Order: sequence, then C-alpha cells, then structure tokens
Amino acid sequence: LGSASVMAANYLAMEFYTKGHEVVILAFDDANATLARLPSENKKDHESRKAATLFVNVDTNSTVSLGELLVEGGAPTSFDGVIDMSNVAAQTKQLLALEQVQEAERVVYISSDLVYGPYLNGPCNEQRPTNPCTTSAEEKAEGEAAVMMQQDKLQEEESGRPWTIIRPGRIIAPGSEKSLENWFFLRHDKEKRICIPGHGQYLVGVVHVADLISGVMAVVRTSDA
Repeated sequence: LGSASVMAANYLAMEFYTKGHEVVILAFDDANATLARLPSENKKDHESRKAATLFVNVDTNSTVSLGELLVEGGAPTSFDGVIDMSNVAAQTKQLLALEQVQEAERVVYISSDLVYGPYLNGPCNEQRPTNPCTTSAEEKAEGEAAVMMQQDKLQEEESGRPWTIIRPGRIIAPGSEKSLENWFFLRHDKEKRICIPGHGQYLVGVVHVADLISGVMAVVRTSDA
C-alpha cells in the first residue's frame, strides 16, 4: 500500500490483513507512521495487526533508492498487488519505477473525482474531460498520467498486466478526524443549515470507505477491470 498518511489506507490494510495477506505500507516522509486502531477493532486484535504489518519509511530527500529502502526494510521481493493512494505525484512515479510494481499481478491507483474540477451535472464517467483546479487535483491528475504512461510502456514490451485507476468522491469513514466531515455531519445531525459556497449548486460525491474497499477488492480479483 502506497501512502500511510491516507486514512483509507488503514482500512484497506485491515481488509487485506483479515484475508490473510502480508501487508507492506510505504510511509513517505513519516518516520512515526503507524496503524491507528479502528473503531471496529479491540486492543488485542489491533496490536496483532500492527505487529504483522511492515512499515517502510521513505525519505523523499534521501539519495537511497526506493528499491534499496524496501530491501533494507525487509519487504518481500515481489508483490501480488499494489495499491497506490499517494496524494503526491512524485511518490507515485517512484513507486511505478520499481521492478516489483511493474511485475505485480494487479496495480490500482486511487485517484479522485477532483480531477474533473467543479461540476454541476453528474454523474461523471471516464469520457468526461478532466479539469483539475486545485493543487491536490493536479497531483492526482499527474499521478494518473504517470500510471497510464507506464502501462502503455509495459504493454509495448508485452509485459504489461492489468492496471486500474479509480476516481472516488470524498471518502468518509468511522474514526475520521477530518474537521470538514465532522462539521458537515454534526450540523446535519442537529438539523442546522449547511453553507455551500458560491451559487450553492455544487455537488459533492461522498463515498463510504466500505464501498471504496469493496470496489478495490473487486478490481483486485478480476483481470477485466
């Protein structure tokens, strides 16, 4: 799993762990990264999951390559699947350059519907033009481009395997500490007004983390995705 800083990565790590997989998480520029205890976990199960999960800290300013860091961190030499949730395109490019990633059976890049830019008429589909208008959206769009470029290269070499890009809406989950989501649902629960900037017609696609996990697991299980 790429990017320990993303909350949904913890839930995905839990899903793969409970299905018996060995989980490796790349912690980009976060030496203190750890797996937070999820609301559904008891203390004993949480400690067991933490002990079974390998964290590899990646210092993006280091001269040591990502491949060398994986070896030093005790990561396996091959992966069945790679899920990249990084919000920084440079991290995605580092990951894609790894031979272990290029040879993985499944590679899934978790992008965002932010790449479409503000939209009034949904839902969006793959044919809708992208128009990233924020820094995070631009990073995701650049990450997508890197994934597609690498996939095209591997297909030309006849060594390509199925790679998939998923563009979920805003992800929500139990235990989230994001102030915006807490503010939104608290006001909704108390039947208070919710301010929508501008003309008030913008749509927000909200995706529960359980639905995201179901989608990722479905993609991982099939070569047609």
